[in-house]
Amino acid sequence: MSSQNRVVRIRKNRNFPVNSRASYSFKNGNPNIDFELQGDPSTLVDVRTMRLNFQLSIVKANGDRPNNQDTRGTGATDCKIDSRVATNSLIDVVRLSNIEKSEVIEEVRSYSRLLASTLPALTSFSAYQTWGSNKNNAYAREDTESLAVNGVVNCNLQLRTGLMNNGVPISTSVLGGLRISLQLSPDNYVLYGTNASDFHYEMSGVSLTYNTLVLERPMMPTGESFQYPAYGAFLNTLASGDDQKSLMMNLQSVRSFFTNFIRTSNLNNFTSNSLETSRIKNGAGDDKEIQNLNFMRQNVKFPLKYDINERIVLNNGAYPAFINRTYLNSFKPFRQITSCLQSPTTQGTKSVENTYPAVQDFNKPDEKYVGGTGIRYDALNVGAGAQFGSAMFSSRNQNKLEDGTTNTEFSFALSNQGLKVQQQSVQPVM
Repeated sequence: MSSQNRVVRIRKNRNFPVNSRASYSFKNGNPNIDFELQGDPSTLVDVRTMRLNFQLSIVKANGDRPNNQDTRGTGATDCKIDSRVATNSLIDVVRLSNIEKSEVIEEVRSYSRLLASTLPALTSFSAYQTWGSNKNNAYAREDTESLAVNGVVNCNLQLRTGLMNNGVPISTSVLGGLRISLQLSPDNYVLYGTNASDFHYEMSGVSLTYNTLVLERPMMPTGESFQYPAYGAFLNTLASGDDQKSLMMNLQSVRSFFTNFIRTSNLNNFTSNSLETSRIKNGAGDDKEIQNLNFMRQNVKFPLKYDINERIVLNNGAYPAFINRTYLNSFKPFRQITSCLQSPTTQGTKSVENTYPAVQDFNKPDEKYVGGTGIRYDALNVGAGAQFGSAMFSSRNQNKLEDGTTNTEFSFALSNQGLKVQQQSVQPVM
């Protein structure tokens, strides 16, 4: 935007889905929500202010709600959602495209599994207790989260895509209009608990709010370039104690790569939480630690020239600090992380004494693992990336799994992306 074309005021906007429904739900056959922001040459959209607003209700076919912890005194019915991702778990895919030619600008798949790693890695328990509970309806405690979903939950969620989080105002006129499409997750992916199969979720009162910057005069229809980091998603399985993977990511500038795990039988299962980021598990549900890990490019160890070896540490029952450091470093430079959910409670490496021995201590998160595997390619933390456009990514994971139980790997690559926009047509340049 030209420095001579000043912003004269800020306008508040509220958009409703173009496929209008009284409520949206996977069970009732309307799992897609579409918003359209028409091109306007006199304004810019402030993507930092964009929020998805709705009311979440978990109900039975007859309209009854969960009665977790028997708060109504009529007999408990157990139905919960993940306490770390919370209401974000309803979204499975976010797709951005232009209206004029329906060209896809950005697509984030396995959106809730992505947040299952990124939110706990960058949000401490004290943050979950304060702003996290307001921003994401998340409490990092299953008992507190279950009480919240006993009634209607008012939600105001940020859409975490690369273009939306870039912070640079965008011109919908240059893009040819912007379409935001959300695909919802299945009920058995979002809900879990003893009675969860009797319930389904519904979203009502859905809207999109954001600010636009009103310009002094309309923008001229010239070409424009957008640069932003975005996540790509990849799905694999692991079923051996010495697992090797090769992957053509087809990404030109990869900043980091990370993976979270869950036993495959726990996915899309009302009796299990599909959004846990657990350790590798065997058929009996026992944790199986990763002993040795390495990452390669074109079959050469890269960026580390050595293995991430935790064998001695694990044999002595200590905390595998190296593998956890490289994992957390894939989200943000390790020395800059000031807020993280990892603690002796979540990692299970030490016994934690209750602050109030006579009663349950609520001042700590659930004892569920926070972790996975990861590597950072941007060593100088300047936004640089490694080339995987034609180079093959490979990894080797040596762990204690012996019975061949299948675990699912959700992997994500953060890469630099660029778009060249001209005459309302978008073209990837990275």
